[in-house]
Amino acid sequence: MSESILVSNYGIHRTPDNIAYLHQGGGKTYNFIGLSAKSPFEVRPEKPRACPHRINGSSPMPDIEHWTVFLELFKDPLVQAFLPLPRHSRDGVTFISDVDEMLLLLLSKMSSPLHPIVESFSTYKKLNFKLDMGLTNVAPLVLTGLKPSDQNEMESMCAVARRSCRKLILSGDRQMVMREPLHEIETNLQHYDDRILYSLPMENLGAVAMRRWARGEQIDSPWERIST
Repeated sequence: MSESILVSNYGIHRTPDNIAYLHQGGGKTYNFIGLSAKSPFEVRPEKPRACPHRINGSSPMPDIEHWTVFLELFKDPLVQAFLPLPRHSRDGVTFISDVDEMLLLLLSKMSSPLHPIVESFSTYKKLNFKLDMGLTNVAPLVLTGLKPSDQNEMESMCAVARRSCRKLILSGDRQMVMREPLHEIETNLQHYDDRILYSLPMENLGAVAMRRWARGEQIDSPWERIST
């Protein structure tokens, strides 16, 4: 029996033959193509930490109407930032000026978080930051309520984030000016019909996006209606 490949974070890992495996808490793993083979990876975090996400990677099936609405939102930069996909090494730290926290919580459901991934900067336990940033490569960590007085502390945290596997999204006062530029984005989601936006099953839609990405499919292609 071959030895497992040890990795330090949850999330998606690919084999040399390009098979993606999603690792989560509770020993849950998915390979997105129906292989019965066990994942060759074994997650061993730097310190014992609970996985923050629980994404249904088996066979998520969105309703065609929900998927059509999601495609209307798909290219919005804030939606892109929250997609439960691995952080690319060239990605920077994302910043958006003060935005409704309920909107951030809605988008966080794409990662079906078991533990909060949207937290206030003022109450977040910053001693855990380095461990949190190395915990997974799919569910972002989102810190809100940043003020100019937080700038020095935030600079050092961003330096850690740029070397980490996890995406970091910051929200706060637009007057923040970092020595290392942030990837500042804007969103149009606040202009979307709330009744439609907040009724979307983000857990399911995020899982579909992840499965398509893992299989090398175009994420934002239309969903074919199944004939009955």
